[in-house]
Amino acid sequence: MINYNREEKLSRIAAQVFSPYDSSGMQRMLFRSAKDCYIFGEDNRQYMDLINGKGSILIGHNNEHVNNAIIQMLQQNKSNYTGPNEMIISLANRITDSINVEQAKIAFFGTGTAACRAAVGATRSFTGEKMIVSSGYHGWDPMWDIWDKDVLEINNENMINFFFIPELLEKVIMEHKDKIALVIISPDYTYLKKETLFRIIDICRVNKLLICCDDVKQGFRYRDGSSLECVTNQAVDLYTFSKGLANGHRISCLAGRPDIMKYTKYYSFTSYYDMISISAALATLDFMKKNNAYEIITKRGYALLEKLKKICEGSRLPIEVNGSGPMFHLVFGTDELQTSFYREAINQGICFYEGDNQCISWSYNEDASVEFCRRFENVIDVVARKYSHIQNMDVSDERTFVSAWNMIDGAADNVPVEKRIELIRKYNLK
Repeated sequence: MINYNREEKLSRIAAQVFSPYDSSGMQRMLFRSAKDCYIFGEDNRQYMDLINGKGSILIGHNNEHVNNAIIQMLQQNKSNYTGPNEMIISLANRITDSINVEQAKIAFFGTGTAACRAAVGATRSFTGEKMIVSSGYHGWDPMWDIWDKDVLEINNENMINFFFIPELLEKVIMEHKDKIALVIISPDYTYLKKETLFRIIDICRVNKLLICCDDVKQGFRYRDGSSLECVTNQAVDLYTFSKGLANGHRISCLAGRPDIMKYTKYYSFTSYYDMISISAALATLDFMKKNNAYEIITKRGYALLEKLKKICEGSRLPIEVNGSGPMFHLVFGTDELQTSFYREAINQGICFYEGDNQCISWSYNEDASVEFCRRFENVIDVVARKYSHIQNMDVSDERTFVSAWNMIDGAADNVPVEKRIELIRKYNLK
């Protein structure tokens, strides 16, 4: 009989619990500790972690440099929640200096959701307009909900989603240009071509619309600053950052043009001066820069992806490994194969973020990568025996498109525009 005790323990938490299922597929896992690229379950069993706090653990779990910075700050009694000190000023300068905006200003928050909400509020106040045009994921705020809306239908919060399709953005502008306060996008580098991002920015610039790069997921992951500058030297008006800042600690920010940022003056909250998060952010950014960690993570990520691709190709199973260095995504030819893969991964000691992006941390050194590939190959060997009847089957473009949606919350570039719109409607991808 299955013991549901873990699910009972979690039942008081109203929010959806993001944790992998155990090998039974019936219960969410609980963890007791973590170090570097490893995380340990209730029974102290070791797993290699690619969830990494859904991408916020960039160096590795419980990194000594980051932890020691927090401990030292606390031992020196520098923590206070009453007012600022030099640490928050240093962090503000550190981030604003990284973006290509003259005299940039910054506002701090606790989550990416809050930072994106602040971008909306500030630009609505600045422009006097209310409409928001969006692509990608910007957090759980109900303002982004379009579950019951058709393509380009305005939701109850005066928001329209164009799904990273430039042609739809042009149509929105044609119909609503004088009502738009902001265009906000969360860039992707796995399923969107550089040309798509170029075109979206160019369309906004030609039409003199404000742009926010929601870099909560990608910023400070590929480089010391906005990920957008990896593909274009065009600056935008506002940036949000979070997951790359503090090695898992709770902090986010909105940074950009001073004439817009002045409208965030009253966007404050009780724990604004949380020095634990600020200490973690300063230590993380210091570690990443001094250790050339952005380049190292990217290099290790690409090397690991090539090995995983070869393992999957050798199995002849319909599995794609798609990615851009420190972040990758798995696409499976069938739902049954996908479920079996993730259940067996837990058996072999790997925690994947099911259906979403897998994130490499700096702690995935050569030894860890070798061990990861060994475990990954064991997973593939087991599922290949079970699914030998679908070997040599291809992953369809449609399957890739639908799977990619789970990672980018938008339309991948792998099919023509008309097909993208058709698939959004077919699968109700909202």
